[in-house]
Amino acid sequence: MENQEILATLLHRFQPDNTSDLSLQCYEELFRISRKETHRKGTILLHLAEPFTQIGLVLRGAVRSYYLDTDGNAITKYLYEENHFIMDEGLLGYEKSLCTYETLEESEILFLPVRPFKEAVLASPELKDLYIMMLEKGLTYKISRENSFLTKTATQRYIDFCSEHPGLERRLPKSVIATYLGMTPESLSRIRHTLHNDRNT
Repeated sequence: MENQEILATLLHRFQPDNTSDLSLQCYEELFRISRKETHRKGTILLHLAEPFTQIGLVLRGAVRSYYLDTDGNAITKYLYEENHFIMDEGLLGYEKSLCTYETLEESEILFLPVRPFKEAVLASPELKDLYIMMLEKGLTYKISRENSFLTKTATQRYIDFCSEHPGLERRLPKSVIATYLGMTPESLSRIRHTLHNDRNT
């Protein structure tokens, strides 16, 4: 029952304002195919080139996806905190992961297998609306992130990050945030120092 209440609350936040709640039948179908897991910090949830067999919903904690550059450095691609879906590329037809997924904190995640989830979506207009909403949110996030690299300074990207993810900058390692924002840890430290001094003058 606890899992059902948690997912019902989270899924409700993903629905458009002009639609009603998902029916009990839809929730029951999602719970039938889902499972909740708790993973320690530093757990690899999915390796590069592994097949996408499930998607996840972060109930508690933080997860990142990352790839290795030519020098072997881990570059953070995306960050996922509470209420965010992870590994959702499997819903878009990708068979294998293009990056690695790792927990940055102890994380509680609800997993749903890709194929049964898509079958449930096709069988339910309500879940189809939710599915479209998920895809739209994911696409908006990716477009916004791409735009920030093309049009904003490193300082503005950091300010936006703090605004869009309040408190996350205190929870994650500096190196992770820096690579996510496209800068070195040293540059991030300088930006933080400058902003701190500006606020205190």
